[in-house]
Amino acid sequence: MKKIISLVLVLVLVLGSFPVFADTATYGEQLQALGLVKGVDAEGTLDEMNTLTRAQMMVVLSRLYGVEETAMNFALPSTFTDVAVDAWYAPYVAYAQLQGWTVGNGDGTFSPEATLTAQQAATFLLRALGYSDQTGDFTYEGAVEFAATLGVSAVTSDPLLRGELFEMMFKTINAVAKNGEVLGVTLGVLVQNEVEIVSAVVTDVNKITVTFNQPVDNTLATVKLMKGLATYSTTKVWSEDMTSVVLTSSLSKLSSADYTVQVTGLTEEALVVDVTVDDEEVAGVDVVTTNVDIDAEVVVELNVFNQYGTLYSTPATANLTATVYETLDATFSDADKAAENDEDAYNMTLTYTVDLDGDDGDDVVAGDTFKLTVVYSSFVDAQVVTFGDAPELADLSFGNVLPLEDETKIFEDTDNLVVEYTAVDQYGNEYVLTVDDLADITWASSDLSVANWADLDVNSDDELTIDALAEGDTVITAIIGEYGVVAQFSMVVETESYVDAVALSAPSELVAAGETAELLFVAYDQFGEVIDNDDVTNVLVNGATPEFDGEYLLVDTMVEDDFDVEVTLDEDSATKDSGDVLDTVTFYVEEAAYAMEVTEFNFPTLFEVAGATATLTYEDIVVVDQYGRDFEVADGDLTVVSNADAGDEVFTLAGLVFTSGNTAGSEEFTLEVVTTGEEFEADGYVITYDFELEIVESDDITSYAFDEVGTVYGGIAYYNGTDDSSYVVTTEILGKTSAGADVVLVAGKVDLLTSSSTKLVVTGLDVNGTGLADDDDNVVVTLKAFDDEGALLATATVTVSGADPVLTVVELDADYEFTTGDDVVDVLYAEDQYGIEVVEQGTWYQYNEDGDYIVDSKSLSTLSASAYSIKYVSLDGNFVVTADLDR
Repeated sequence: MKKIISLVLVLVLVLGSFPVFADTATYGEQLQALGLVKGVDAEGTLDEMNTLTRAQMMVVLSRLYGVEETAMNFALPSTFTDVAVDAWYAPYVAYAQLQGWTVGNGDGTFSPEATLTAQQAATFLLRALGYSDQTGDFTYEGAVEFAATLGVSAVTSDPLLRGELFEMMFKTINAVAKNGEVLGVTLGVLVQNEVEIVSAVVTDVNKITVTFNQPVDNTLATVKLMKGLATYSTTKVWSEDMTSVVLTSSLSKLSSADYTVQVTGLTEEALVVDVTVDDEEVAGVDVVTTNVDIDAEVVVELNVFNQYGTLYSTPATANLTATVYETLDATFSDADKAAENDEDAYNMTLTYTVDLDGDDGDDVVAGDTFKLTVVYSSFVDAQVVTFGDAPELADLSFGNVLPLEDETKIFEDTDNLVVEYTAVDQYGNEYVLTVDDLADITWASSDLSVANWADLDVNSDDELTIDALAEGDTVITAIIGEYGVVAQFSMVVETESYVDAVALSAPSELVAAGETAELLFVAYDQFGEVIDNDDVTNVLVNGATPEFDGEYLLVDTMVEDDFDVEVTLDEDSATKDSGDVLDTVTFYVEEAAYAMEVTEFNFPTLFEVAGATATLTYEDIVVVDQYGRDFEVADGDLTVVSNADAGDEVFTLAGLVFTSGNTAGSEEFTLEVVTTGEEFEADGYVITYDFELEIVESDDITSYAFDEVGTVYGGIAYYNGTDDSSYVVTTEILGKTSAGADVVLVAGKVDLLTSSSTKLVVTGLDVNGTGLADDDDNVVVTLKAFDDEGALLATATVTVSGADPVLTVVELDADYEFTTGDDVVDVLYAEDQYGIEVVEQGTWYQYNEDGDYIVDSKSLSTLSASAYSIKYVSLDGNFVVTADLDR
């Protein structure tokens, strides 16, 4: 087990034979003893009541990081325009800039002579702890507050005093950095000390607080509450400084007994401490209520406390005695007593029935009082209780009307918008509006067509809501006549976002006839904000619904000529006329591409005599078109003919399969690559490539080698529907001549493959991983090949990975013609990181002609008759693909 240690300052906190500072030692004196700060003179005067400059802070940081000599002798200048190259602090500032300790003022300056503020110091020290304001860990404006959450003192002086900086530095080196390590041990200024349990104390009927002698790594600690051999289920809440943890039992109350707290993971041996839980006892009673409403019933709340200062768990109403001393003209009946559960503890209530009309005709009025004395067990509390009017709305102010989630504006036909408000009652207490309050307020609206005050409501979360009706702006006014309060809020309602302008760019690369052109397409709404292309509606491209691939508009071309692309609005446009042109662009479409030249031929040219076989495929060649671009060919577009005279052939050729004959020799061949299509003649456009193959004797092979196997999948989980055999890799072993040229071997020459580990299964020339769990470390396995006489031919290493397949490619077949009722399951192609096609279980969505959502499902077996487009979202949400349906 890893030994976990805690950290204390040398000469400061270590107990034992080390000397310690007096209690009066300042933070600066402690840092000075550690060599982290120096004085302002030869005597080491710390001058803790004075300020320091930003340049001096760079020196302090160099000492904190232990690189003062390196920084002092740094030769390169900084880029700050106000740091002179001959200034004494120039190398410190330049080194700090290089290390990322400072980025200056953001305008190219540093202000070296400016006095340091607490905000700046907190920023520098937080960066030392591994936090970054550049990546969003904290903000510069909130640096002091964020530092305080890490245990670094929240000093706010401006400018900062040297002594205050020393306090922040001292607490910083004792703080846990972002990487989970205490900064001081990383910097080498702290030493190690064994973790110990200082105490385990019962702090409530089901809570035990365990305190350690120093901060610990709670991610490594396992804390158990036990009674004998039984372990109790508990939740753990650690303190911010990681020096204590509160164990809360799942039981509402622990029984009286002796328990054991066991902590493992922090030391080589478990830390154990005993703790005794005593029976819960009453330790006090408190009347909570000081004011009551004038009503026929008076409800008074009181709390009964246990020895832990929390609510007694099971107060008995029979133990309660209450006496009312009347100081007003009212009659109280005997109290009804009740104990009510409140989050696993109990409070108590007394309910009195009051005769508010005295015999002499004087009514009880606001301000009258009575005295209540309660006795629970042997504990007594008395309270003077005042009658007051029932709380009512006395003041009201409004904030904003909030847009719906994920929106920045309020759009028409939107219901239940939340109106921010603040309300108080006549006693100055916070007040929650009710529907009855809305009826008692006088309301007015400057434009009822935009928002009607009659739609105001209070929802189940006690939020004030209103509906947005139509485009426009309005002011809603509320008047509380009794208190002379007038409050208002305004609403600006917009028409739903629509395409108002388009910026279209011609393709950045050459486009040939029959290819799909990609045009950069940016749509803007009526507010000038960019609309995601997936959300673009009411737009036509050359009269048809556009198709997008991310930020690009996809346009199919046809023939060689100028090609015009026109973006217009359809008849459902929100504000502009149907047919209005938003943008146009023209680009030239070149003649259709065809195969022009074979630029690479990667097929093996040497074959072992008597039965070595290899098949030529399109993957063995690289073809470019007349524009110098890679040209895609298929095996069906390839043919090979021999140039040898009949009877002189040394190879047997069957289609694209070459088999060596029984004698050494060479033969010349011609490869033909044909480009077919409507743009070409019936026979297509043909190019040729001449190559020569040679048969060598077995004695010419001097060594053997595996072709690269790569990484083999060895996990235990597969995507649903994926054939496990897809992850089997077929190896290939080639011969080598003395010159290092590859030779295709005779079939069957490699008789046996063996593996050094059962993590790699070998079947013939097939290998596949097995037995690794998800996320297991890679296993490197040695693979050996032997001939039929048992001689070792070649050795290779194979990596077996336990990483489960994850999607790396998801796409829809762009050429598929969708029609109603089609089975479109096969239109989706998904591939994992091993290059294997998988069946990914995501969610399909269908949309109608207006772009409205129709239905979603885990699979897409058929299309709805009203579907005009589909969208697929992978389970992990990382892939979203869409397609318009061909209607």
